[in-house]
Amino acid sequence: AATLLLLVALAAAGAGAQRLFAADGPIIVAQDGSGHHATIGEAIAAAEAGDEILVEVGTYAESITIDKDITLRGEDRDSVVLELTDAVLVTLAESNGEVADLKLRGDASTQGMTVQGGAPTITNVTFDGTGRPWNGEFCLEDESCGVSLVLDGTDAQVIGNRFLAGGEIGVHAGSTAVIEDNVFEGGPHIYLESIGPDVVVRGNHISGTLDRGIGMSSAGSVLIEDNLISPAQGVGIRVGRTTGAMGYEPTIRGNTIEGADYGIEVTEGGEPVIEGNTFSDNSIAVSATQAASEIRGNTLMESNTGLLLGAGDHVVTDNTITGGRAGITTTGGAAQLSGNTVEGASNRGIAIGSDASPVLRDNRACGNGENVWVADTAKPDIDDSNEICED
Repeated sequence: AATLLLLVALAAAGAGAQRLFAADGPIIVAQDGSGHHATIGEAIAAAEAGDEILVEVGTYAESITIDKDITLRGEDRDSVVLELTDAVLVTLAESNGEVADLKLRGDASTQGMTVQGGAPTITNVTFDGTGRPWNGEFCLEDESCGVSLVLDGTDAQVIGNRFLAGGEIGVHAGSTAVIEDNVFEGGPHIYLESIGPDVVVRGNHISGTLDRGIGMSSAGSVLIEDNLISPAQGVGIRVGRTTGAMGYEPTIRGNTIEGADYGIEVTEGGEPVIEGNTFSDNSIAVSATQAASEIRGNTLMESNTGLLLGAGDHVVTDNTITGGRAGITTTGGAAQLSGNTVEGASNRGIAIGSDASPVLRDNRACGNGENVWVADTAKPDIDDSNEICED
């Protein structure tokens, strides 16, 4: 009887051994067999909610799915590599877990990660060459695009990652994501489409994009804040879409945009608040040719054109525009301009086109090639509260 009891106890211990190590520490993945599992997929299958999987240094040729609330962490971001072509490397499905400290390496046809539902955290992950950058018409070398990260119907936190020479972050299907403090180099950008409320894009550094740094073609409330887009190439931030839809109403504030064709471009449907941003050396710092934007408290320096305003009742207040060729150009609409300062433009400080009927109050235009120019058929309302220098 004693022997039988001992055998039963040993069998029970063996059956439970796989869970004992998870309770005592992370589940270790090591290719040389020194850990609990040799592949990440095996470790995920063995894990339960609340477990942590630690992946040791190596290159793992596998794609994985995480549908549990677990943490997957690499030993070192640059030395723990998931690599597999023609596949989605990581799928998070209704997970509230975390993926951190590893590299996803792909090619033009690879999708780095897709997040479906849940509220996971993705942090300190390098997306290296996953997909192709978008150049405004198609992806480089091919008409199809792989992407770095797709967010579908998720409250994901995407924080402190690197996106190198690959495809976009695409935010879709009602996602309410936070995308914060990431680095984008050599092509990747952020694209917001069919989003949920209260998306936040904050503190990212985007450089070397081929068409746009951040694009929004979805109705919804978005905060785009404190991002550095430099060198921008193409468009720094684009809002709107030529579909007739309206209600693209982000708040764009505190961003720095340098060297773009358009620092911020607002097209059909775009009705953003643009405040407290800094623009330098852009061809056109802000172009708002449709709908009605609110543009206030921005600093615009050395742009070929500071503000280009078209159709729409834009409200433009307390901006400072210095240098460059032209300060504020209105081609149409009935913009409200107040409290703006325009100085040092080599051509025209404020130019009012033939189809425009703006209202100007308390603006200052001095030291420009021509401080205020008005087309013959324009109908501006300019009163004595404006300071228009005679120089």
